[in-house]
Order: sequence, then structure tokens, then C-alpha cells
Amino acid sequence: MFATTLTLAVLSCLSLTITAYPTTSKRGLPGAFYICTAENFSDNCRWVPPDNNCHIAGMGFVRPQSIGPDEGGYCLLYKDWDCNGEIILKIRFPGIGEGLAPFQGIQCYPDGRGPIVNGAPVGAPGSPFQVPTLP
Repeated sequence: MFATTLTLAVLSCLSLTITAYPTTSKRGLPGAFYICTAENFSDNCRWVPPDNNCHIAGMGFVRPQSIGPDEGGYCLLYKDWDCNGEIILKIRFPGIGEGLAPFQGIQCYPDGRGPIVNGAPVGAPGSPFQVPTLP
């Protein structure tokens, strides 16, 4: 009797399925970004943790086609590979999945941090420095 009860208890536990769904309230780390070689975040993709470094655009011979900064951060796309020249575009979460203009360098920051232009960080609310922002 004890063995039968124990067997039924074990079988009922084994058949129990627990499903955890991802939450939309936390999507990574501000300053991190997701980058892919094809449009709409497909093909060869990788997530880059926050590091304040300038990253050279491209993965091998293929240039990025979609970029998504994590929530609470933004990315600056530069004309030059060393992230010291002209800023082409500022991208905010959820990012851009197609129609990305050619660029050479990318640098991402948490909101309120980043390069100082005219006395304020580029990412700060009300920053006097204006670059096109998508979306």
C-alpha cells in the first residue's frame, strides 16, 4: 500500500509541467545591445554587454543590418571606425530592424551617460546636441 501511494506521488510530480514565460519588464542591461547581420534581428546575431568601448561595425565581411539597444540605453553610430568622428544616428530601444545606414563604429551607453557635447552627455534628456534618433 505504501509503495503504491509513493509511486503515484512520484508519477504525479513527474507529469507536472511548469512553464516560465519571459517578462517584458526587464530586457537586459542599459548600455548593452543586440546586433545582427540580417534585417529584423535574424541570421548571425550577438548580444554585447555594456562596456563603453567603441566597436567596429561588421561581422567578418558582412555589415550589421539591425541593432537593438537594451531598454534604458542608446547607441551612437559613427561615420568613422574609432567613434571620434561624425555621429550618423542615435538609436534607442527597441532598435532598428531594417534600413540601417552604413556606419563604421558603434558605441552604446546607459541613458544619461555618454560623450559630452556642449556641456551635456549626448544621451541626457534635453541635451542640446541633436542627432537623428530612431525609433
